[in-house]
Amino acid sequence: MYELDISKDRYRHDGTTLPLEHREHVIEVRGGPSVTVDERRSVHGPVTTAPDGADVAIRVAGVLHEPVTTALECWWQMSLAEDVHELLAAQDRWPLPMFNVIAADAQGTVAAAFCGATPERPGGRFEDSQRRLPGEDPAQLWHRLNPPESLPRVVNPECGWVQNVNETPWWFCDPPLAPEDYPDGIAPPPDRIRDIRSPLSRTWMKAQQVFSPRTLLDLKWQTRAHLADQVLEDLLSACARELGLQEAARVLRHWDRCADPESRGYLLFHLWAHDHFPISAVVMDDARLIPSVEAGGLPRGLVDPAGAVATLRRAAARLDELGWDGKVQYGEAARIGGAVPASGGPTFFGLFKCLELLPGEDTWEAIGGDTWISLVRFAGTGPEASGMLLPGNTTEPGAPPQRPQAPYFAAEELHPHAPLPQEPSRSGRPTSAPRPETRP
Repeated sequence: MYELDISKDRYRHDGTTLPLEHREHVIEVRGGPSVTVDERRSVHGPVTTAPDGADVAIRVAGVLHEPVTTALECWWQMSLAEDVHELLAAQDRWPLPMFNVIAADAQGTVAAAFCGATPERPGGRFEDSQRRLPGEDPAQLWHRLNPPESLPRVVNPECGWVQNVNETPWWFCDPPLAPEDYPDGIAPPPDRIRDIRSPLSRTWMKAQQVFSPRTLLDLKWQTRAHLADQVLEDLLSACARELGLQEAARVLRHWDRCADPESRGYLLFHLWAHDHFPISAVVMDDARLIPSVEAGGLPRGLVDPAGAVATLRRAAARLDELGWDGKVQYGEAARIGGAVPASGGPTFFGLFKCLELLPGEDTWEAIGGDTWISLVRFAGTGPEASGMLLPGNTTEPGAPPQRPQAPYFAAEELHPHAPLPQEPSRSGRPTSAPRPETRP
């Protein structure tokens, strides 16, 4: 985003003033008259007015500028890949505009790749994408994307595993990748942990001698709110002498720190944590946590315990306003699909069983969380897979009936996937999927 100095339909850039370009768009409206929109543009991109009244130009990598339109082709070609190396080659040729990729194959190769349309900005910082840059400075204006093969990627790291919890790419493995080996400004540095599942996941991975489907699922279905382990003692100590908060403190002290259906106290913690750690850009604002001494470790407590007490006071009042007792069982108040008692919670609470809720008077309804869960095991007889699509596979009226998925999520059960037909691959190795004819 670039802030512009506009006067009389002209803006300053590179030591001179340039006229704004105007483009007229006529938008057809069903059941009403068409609407004409005058789009203003600078050399940076479309110009709009920010809430504070400033004129700003937007430059969106991979969308409005240097568009990346190869996602569908990439996913198709990835589905035809016979090993990890072919899959990564597909990403290099038909880049994905976003997402991380985690991959494994029957030969024992594992890999993780950071995908995305990132602007080439030598010397730039990740924080530049979160602030307004001076529109007058031509050095701030990028013109190309970083090539996909230049972005963070690891194949068969020494630690023997790869992982990612929607975090920065440096912690695909341990020790982390070195940011200086990759383009500037593409992600926060390794010492910024925006999701405490990251150190939890890596610690768990390093502790395993052998991985099994059962141990992986045990981690995935974990319902402990690990954020409480980092902050609750500080919070309870700070409100020890606070009038009007003794019952709230008692509820949190006796809470099992889990988000299970029978957990008592989770609702109060949920309201407190959502208020005290506001969500920005999909991830938690970790500025209110004391950072770990070591890069990439768990935080060490609350920066402002007194402020956390004020937040707890608001959370307790809000819970009372909604008509819920702090000691009510989580599953009694919260529901998935309207009827199934909830378990799990927000990822930034350190929960691996992910569920987002909308607090309400009658019920706390699940509105998001895990979408697709999949477990694949490469066995001697071919891959075995199971999974779950929590929202269900059909939502349109009149669509074929579907099995409600919420009971399976609550019971922590995956559906086995039927094996695909076997036929020889072009390499002579057996494959589990037919290879349809593709265009060049």
